[in-house]
Amino acid sequence: MLAALLMAYLLGGGGVSAGILTPDAVKQIDKRVEASVSDGPRAEAAGAALVELKAEVKAFDKQFARSGKHLTNLYKDHGSDSAQMLGVLDELDAGWEASQRRALDLRFDLREAMTEDEWAAVFGDG
Repeated sequence: MLAALLMAYLLGGGGVSAGILTPDAVKQIDKRVEASVSDGPRAEAAGAALVELKAEVKAFDKQFARSGKHLTNLYKDHGSDSAQMLGVLDELDAGWEASQRRALDLRFDLREAMTEDEWAAVFGDG
């Protein structure tokens, strides 16, 4: 997982890519792509990658919320043990890793759809 996070950081530099990938961050990226990519076929390819990325981020957000509720319930249930809580956390960790791998794959798809200048306009520091 660390390698995937490191690759995401190195591929994007700073700017919108420096933070955690949230639905709001994906919306910001989408707006920047719409403003930067004007070529029809490339804009469609970039848009398709972003639609999938939005879905991936939303799906993990839902998994994260469910795990939080489950952990809260286990915490309140004095009959539960730490193994149950660790199981929920292990599932969440596996989901996070899978989601980050998918997001990284989609980021490569997005990168392939854009020129260097467009990529810099969307993910650059300026």
